[in-house]
Amino acid sequence: MEHVLARSFSNYLCRHKIIEEEYFDIYVYGAELVLSFIVTTGFILIIGIIAGMIPSTLAHLAVFIALRRFTGGYHAKTYLRCKIITIAVYLSVMLAARYADVAWYIYLPLTLIGNAVIYTLAPVENPNKPLTPEDKLRLRRLSHLFFTALCSAGAALSLVYRPLGNTVFFSGASVIALMIITIFQKGEQK
Repeated sequence: MEHVLARSFSNYLCRHKIIEEEYFDIYVYGAELVLSFIVTTGFILIIGIIAGMIPSTLAHLAVFIALRRFTGGYHAKTYLRCKIITIAVYLSVMLAARYADVAWYIYLPLTLIGNAVIYTLAPVENPNKPLTPEDKLRLRRLSHLFFTALCSAGAALSLVYRPLGNTVFFSGASVIALMIITIFQKGEQK
């Protein structure tokens, strides 16, 4: 579905001379990414609204999207697989956040382990978007800063409103886990 809509959108842009024909495939790819993101995020928001977990859903999306922006991580081979994995991660985080109680001091091991993984693996590159050495260094530094700030905020939240603190914890942990899974996956492919 995304591909058909992305092609139609890109055709419209070419017909109206908004973009040049030679950039058609690039615009199709970009439009597919945007549409896939909108559909997946919309579906997660609908689940959150139906389940009555709007604050936790918004916290998860904020943590997951922002942290992955810096760290990179698992990239599925198809848009459908991406949607399924993203929704499965969301549901897992919501279940864990609801039934596991994370005290503020549990953030210390997450901060240490997460920063060790970030130091070792971040940023995990998308095969479709290679990074320069300067970009890698900048993203790794931002990953450390953001992850440490995230863990500090999560620890504070767990003192004030434990359900959101739990969500931040498991959302951050899920991004770290997806980074590790990607490296194992790349090793199997070699």
